[in-house]
Amino acid sequence: MTNRIAASHQSPAYVTLRLNVTSPISELGAAVDEFHPDVILGYPSIIAALAEEQQAGRLAIAPSWIFCGSEQLTPRARAVIRTTWTDPYDIYATTESGGILAFECPAHAGLHIREEQCTLEGTSETGR
Repeated sequence: MTNRIAASHQSPAYVTLRLNVTSPISELGAAVDEFHPDVILGYPSIIAALAEEQQAGRLAIAPSWIFCGSEQLTPRARAVIRTTWTDPYDIYATTESGGILAFECPAHAGLHIREEQCTLEGTSETGR
């Protein structure tokens, strides 16, 4: 899903840089440093590693917005990203929902469900 969204949302209105997360962090950092993004969207673990690269002086960027998805945004990752740049926004997307299912607002106090896009059903521990 992440790969398809990036490929589908290309526009002449903005320039994107897509990187392979299996590349060494030094290569990712060099590419991001050259690109100087205003917005970063990616795995929280990779964004946190890039933040650590910046803290070590091997990266010099100043993104205004950071969106994390596709894996859990841990308190540690959030803290290193926030300390380095800005408080990241957590997003939750699924292939089944066709995109973003829930997202954080500027209060960063939990995810808001896009109720117009899906129906959620609460269940008990036994599945009822």
